[in-house]
Amino acid sequence: MNVFSETVTVINVFTVGPGRQQELIDLLIRATEEWVRHAPGFLGARLHRSVDGTKVAMYAHWRSNWDYEVMRRDPGPRAYLSRVLAIARLEAGKVVHKDIAMRNALNEVLRTEYIKDCQRGVDRWNKTIKDEGVDFELHLPSNRFHRHIGMWKDDTFAPDGQLIDAATFAARRGEWLPSDADEVFVKSLMHPVYEPGKLASWIAPPIKGINGLPETFQYVRV
Repeated sequence: MNVFSETVTVINVFTVGPGRQQELIDLLIRATEEWVRHAPGFLGARLHRSVDGTKVAMYAHWRSNWDYEVMRRDPGPRAYLSRVLAIARLEAGKVVHKDIAMRNALNEVLRTEYIKDCQRGVDRWNKTIKDEGVDFELHLPSNRFHRHIGMWKDDTFAPDGQLIDAATFAARRGEWLPSDADEVFVKSLMHPVYEPGKLASWIAPPIKGINGLPETFQYVRV
């Protein structure tokens, strides 16, 4: 394998229950052969098993972090990961995987589905932006970014999911999150309008009223 300075190595360490080490290895091999190895930017992977039968380590090499993140959004590999019922947590500076309680695993699966739903909305917005000829694209932040509860709350991450120190996060917080000034500005735009037939500036006028009635129709009488 040719190694370049920009390549990324992702290290996943799985802890498994008694007698399940080979089952996990077979599952990871299947996921790699059927999905991951076909992903753009994938350079190769190796699996290592512990002699006590409780751990499996997977070293995957990628052309860039971007290629890896694109693969992670693919629903194909996710189907395999959900079968493992393992979620990620940070240990000694590495993202590792461990078996966890079923309830917590279900929470993670539901969160993943919510993120997928959000991604569909972002994809629609990006299509609209592209159709308008604007050279810009929206991206969802990583599920590790700016967390206050859960497994990632004690560490700081950039929007792309890269682990960073607290000082770097504080220095770039204004680039990634709304500031107090941003909140004041947004609130200044949202003035209520009560006059019949008029709309607030932050609400797009409807193409037509309900049942084809005009906008000035008095739908509710008080």
